[in-house]
Formats: sequence, structure tokens, C-alpha cells
Amino acid sequence: MEYDRSDAKGAARDAFVGLWAATTTPFDADGRMDLDAAAADLARLVEGLEVDGIFCSGVMSEFWALSTAERLRQVEAVVGAVRGRCPVIAHTGHHSVVETIELTRHAERAGADFAVVLRPYYPVAADDGIYDFYSAVCGAVDIGVWIFDTAYAGPPLSLDLVDRLADIENVCGIKVGHPRPHYLAVLQRVADRILVCAPAEQDLLADIRDHGQRVHMPSAAPYLYQTPEWRPMLEYTRAALSGDFAEAAEVAATLDPCARWRRSGCTVAGIESACTRFPGSRPGQACSGCPVAPCARHCAPRAPTRSPRSAATWRARACSEPAGSRGADGQPALRQRSRTAEEPNSRGAEQPRSRTGEEPQRSRRVGRRRIRLRASCLRAQRRDTRDAVATAATASGHNAQMPVESWTEKAASTTRAAPAASARRCVACGAGVLEAAWRAGRSATRCSSSRR
Repeated sequence: MEYDRSDAKGAARDAFVGLWAATTTPFDADGRMDLDAAAADLARLVEGLEVDGIFCSGVMSEFWALSTAERLRQVEAVVGAVRGRCPVIAHTGHHSVVETIELTRHAERAGADFAVVLRPYYPVAADDGIYDFYSAVCGAVDIGVWIFDTAYAGPPLSLDLVDRLADIENVCGIKVGHPRPHYLAVLQRVADRILVCAPAEQDLLADIRDHGQRVHMPSAAPYLYQTPEWRPMLEYTRAALSGDFAEAAEVAATLDPCARWRRSGCTVAGIESACTRFPGSRPGQACSGCPVAPCARHCAPRAPTRSPRSAATWRARACSEPAGSRGADGQPALRQRSRTAEEPNSRGAEQPRSRTGEEPQRSRRVGRRRIRLRASCLRAQRRDTRDAVATAATASGHNAQMPVESWTEKAASTTRAAPAASARRCVACGAGVLEAAWRAGRSATRCSSSRR
């Protein structure tokens, strides 16, 4: 680090510009870290993809599966591999404040430019406890510290808490891994003091144009969506930062097929599998030096059990047909029509016929209706339960930091008793109407799906 503790906020605004990539951890066949493969990944990221910064030892690096010694070696290896070519931010979070301080001090000694600390994730802590945690860590180090607030660690940090944390001298940014409305609320609250970033590539252009964002920090998108020969994310980010938003939007539109691939799980031509790129890679795990598709041998999505189509045919139709399209039989494109008696089933045998020689189509259709009704009733029960919990939480003045037992007991004591179990069943489908729905005053005879 080339700044003083008091200059951490200003140094962060100068350093965090452009695309930052979150690296993965390559492992060999014995489950040990493969630092040679990691160095090759970093060379590709820095030289081939020209990323502007490296985020190491975080969620993408599976920090929770690494020992403390492995985390120390990983930070040292990353800093040594990219020294002088781009800045490095090292994740040093741990549920122990003592371990967090030691990891952060080590990152500072190793030459990392900044540290990022995951919010305490166990046990559940109130705002004052989380503030004390970050205050202790930041007070023990000189390096600039980012707050890492992700859904993996629990509900979002409250705006009041983020406001207090932003005033700590060497807190210089926060990465918000929560839904966009919360990110925008945090941005409005503290963007005048610290950097606020979100890892969603699909929102990057709008954030640069509408909210003055200057960095994508960080995610796997820079190496999942690009190759050294084709770098649309880098191009549109640079165009947007220079003020050419029309050019940026045109280039960003070329990424739409990639986004569709990510949703469908299909392989993009020219992007190879982790299992072929690095034999030691875990099935489906992206290698940070190389964009990868889900492993064709292990990670291909399976076709729906209702259809005899092969997985390859189903994937091809999922990518080639627009959402909501229907086939010639009027059914959704991905739903296979019922087989006739002359068509072989999945094992090659003919479908059974009734004693009169007629196809048993009607009985199968009736059975499927019952299954669908049952499934819809179960979905309705989950909605009823969610609504009941929300009602109980509101009635008890619940907040995210209050222990669950305190408000559930309080809510239960103020609601009416549930009727007998024999009465708590939907007369239409036979599914049980959950007791939580009764506490919220739901209907006594039918679930919400059957009432429609």
C-alpha cells in the first residue's frame, strides 16, 4: 500500500476504476491448492483480459474451505504474481475478530493494496456488535478496508449501521451483494463518503450512466463473458467511463447471448469446460483464467422427467426457442406431448392398452390433473405460511436483529388458537392448511389455490 491510513478513502477512489475480477482457487487431484495453475490464471486475467484489479481469497475462491495457512499462501502468491501490474484487494474476513485482524495484517505485510472483510456471519449480531467488530479490525490495521455485505452472510446491514461504518477512518468502500433496491438505498446514503459497488454485470452500464459508478468490483463476469480475443465487457466499460454511452450500449448488447447461456446452462461455442481446461478443477467450477461453460460431462442440466427427449435435445430447444413459444400441439415448447399407444416408451416397450383396446389417455390426464392440483395447493400453503409469518412479525414489532423465538412467541400469544387437525385440511385437494395460516385468519375450508 502506498498511502497513509488517513488517506485510505481518497486512495480507494483513485484505485477502483474499471473491471475487477474475483479469482477462483485451482486445486490439484489431491485437493491441494495448485499455485502454478493460479499463476497461469492470473497471467491470463491481467495480460489477456486486461482487468484493472484482482479480488482474491473471497467467495469465488472458496475461502471457507481453506485453512488459515492456505489463505495466507494464496494472498502471497496472488500479490507476487501481479505485483506492479494491477492493484490487489484481499479478502480477510473470519467470524473470529482475532483471526480477522491477523489475516488483515498479513495481507498488508504481503503487499495487498486493500483488504475486504466479510460481515460477521455467526452468531447473529445486533448493529452495535457488528460495528464493534469492524471498529476493532480497522483500528488494528492501517490498510484501507472494504465492508463485504452479502446474502451468504445474512440479511442486509441496516442503513443506519452502514452510515456509522462509513465514518470509520480507513473504511473506504462497501460491496453490496443484495437486491438492487438495497444497493441503491446504500448508494444514496453513503456514496459521498465511501465507494459503493455491486457485482451485477447487467446493471453496470446503468450504474455508470445514472449513478456515477466507476468500477465493477468484483465478480466472475470478466472471465466468464470474455476471451482475450473478444472483450466486450472491457470495451463497453471503457466507452461508458469516457462518456460514449451510445457506443457502450451497442457493445453491451452483444453480451445478451452470454446472459442467456448463463440462465439456460448451455455451452457457448469456443468456451471450454473446466474439466478439459484444468483436469483438477471441480465439476462446474469456473477457472478464473479462462471462461468456462458448465462441464458437459458432469454439470449438464437434465431434461424434465416428463419428457423422453435427451438432455442435448432439450438444451438445444431451450436456447433456440423464445420464452413462451408453443409447439404445433399448442403446448409449451419444452413440454413433450403425451405418447400415443403406437409410440414406444422410454424403455422401448409399447404403451399398455385397456381391456377394450382403447388408449388409457383419459385416466392419465385425470391423474396428471390431480398431481398438478396437489402441487398448486402445496405452493399456496407456502404462500399462506410466508404471509402469516410476515403478519406475525409485523404484529410483534420484529426486526432483523431480534431473535426469532422472541417475536414468534409474542405473536403466538396474541393470536387465536388453531382448530383441530381434522378441520385444517383443504376440502378440494386434501392438502393440510398450515397452522400459521390459521393464526393469520385464513379461510377454514380451502387453500388459496383451490379458492381461485
